[in-house]
Amino acid sequence: MKKTNRESNFELLRILAMVLIIIHHIFVHGINVQINDPNAYGVFGIFNNLLFYKRLALSELAISFGKIGTDLFILISGYFCINKTDLKIKDKIIKLLSQLLFAVVILVICSTLYNKFIDNSFKYFVNLETFSKSFWFIGYYLLIIIIGEIFINPRIINISKEKYSKLIWILTAVITLSFIVNMSISLIAGLDVLLTGIYLYLLGGYISKYKPFDNIRSYVFIIIMIITYAFIILTFRNNQISNYLNNINDINVFHPMLFESFIEYSISCMIIAISTFELFRRIRIKNNKVINYISAATFMTYLIHDNDFVRGLFRKISWIPMYANDLKSFLLYILCIVLIVLSIGIVAYSSYILLNKIIKSKTIKKLILNKNN
Repeated sequence: MKKTNRESNFELLRILAMVLIIIHHIFVHGINVQINDPNAYGVFGIFNNLLFYKRLALSELAISFGKIGTDLFILISGYFCINKTDLKIKDKIIKLLSQLLFAVVILVICSTLYNKFIDNSFKYFVNLETFSKSFWFIGYYLLIIIIGEIFINPRIINISKEKYSKLIWILTAVITLSFIVNMSISLIAGLDVLLTGIYLYLLGGYISKYKPFDNIRSYVFIIIMIITYAFIILTFRNNQISNYLNNINDINVFHPMLFESFIEYSISCMIIAISTFELFRRIRIKNNKVINYISAATFMTYLIHDNDFVRGLFRKISWIPMYANDLKSFLLYILCIVLIVLSIGIVAYSSYILLNKIIKSKTIKKLILNKNN
């Protein structure tokens, strides 16, 4: 059977999605933790500065990046999987769990060595229980793929365009109207998030089958993204400035608090994710082995950086002085960390591939068989 070439524009989109998720984690688990600590830098000085609060809009954007990144991964899956009746779930599960086990073992060793030889007060360890208790996105992603193969794909194959479109609009209402969302949450915890994933999977499939946005110029999606981001920033800055002005004379009351204000079914994040997806769908890139390989390493990159050990390292960096006083250095520092995380993820993935080949090699199999005999 001839092996089909991967579409490198979508592989590049996967890399972008992972970059957005890394930036999100740097802010949420490092920068914003320091901002939320009123004892870290005092009420006066850095915090008592209106310019600084305006800059906190960057934190709001970064928080949105995580949801946009996960939305993009689900959209891509729906786009490529919707027409398949056999998604090879068993192979996917084995691959994901084997990478997870490899990453957890590496992280257990690294966190232990860091505490022993670099900082013996460092308390952010990774243990083997992380294998089943962390990394929520893995279970979320797998469940959507399983539902896709068992329930969605067999029915979508024979459905008309009109009925498919109606289904998309029904789900749009289900995940955006608060009464329905709250009712779903009261029925089953997490059902709202799952329905969002199913919606994005179906939407990705709808785009794949019918190309509904082909008549819309690319610049329109760019304008939509700019306007959406503008409203996100405007809303956040208005809230912060109002908070600042209302409490400026009471040092015991005022302090900025940054939370994960975007939920999985945030309409603004989905608008940006869909617009980004459509722009990348139109890009034509020749089959690029480098892009494809980096893309293949994104799952390992996610595992390597989204854990207690790396979150602890993010918190050790003194972010706030740079954030308030030297924005260029602040952004450059974040860029450097993103590149480092991606590089480590690629190295870890390469090591995993090498180990996998060694285990599957004929020599190893012969040794195992000889020992058994």
